[in-house]
Amino acid sequence: MAKKYLVVSGRIWDLLGIINLKILFTLNRLAELTGSELYTYDLIKELVRNNFDVTVITSFGGKLFEDLKESVSFFPFGYFPKNNFDILHVMHPNPTKFILQMYPNKPTISTIHGMTQWEQPVCINRIDQFIAVGPEVKEYLVSNYRLDSNK
Repeated sequence: MAKKYLVVSGRIWDLLGIINLKILFTLNRLAELTGSELYTYDLIKELVRNNFDVTVITSFGGKLFEDLKESVSFFPFGYFPKNNFDILHVMHPNPTKFILQMYPNKPTISTIHGMTQWEQPVCINRIDQFIAVGPEVKEYLVSNYRLDSNK
């Protein structure tokens, strides 16, 4: 099996060699069967399957929440768990702003799903790595926010 690595804040995480890496996700909601929610759901399912410790701050309810609640710690907006998270994975502007204030020194990945006002990147200098869900989104981020295409 080929090695898989994740580089965040200059640290190299061996994704097959780390057990119980603690990741905090935040997004507007995890209820409907829409793009960012399905993306996050699939990613969390895979991380849990590989023994990562996943916590999510989002609104509650819906099929996706019900399917994950046995294997993932969920918290509502406004509650900030005291945990030594290794990585923050943020989506959507408002949750991103709040979570970065609460955990200012954690390595952070931001997934940008689209080009609407609900998907705009925030706190750009604070984000270590961006994930654009497609080439059009990547070009939009590079052109409009002057992001390094390798970041």
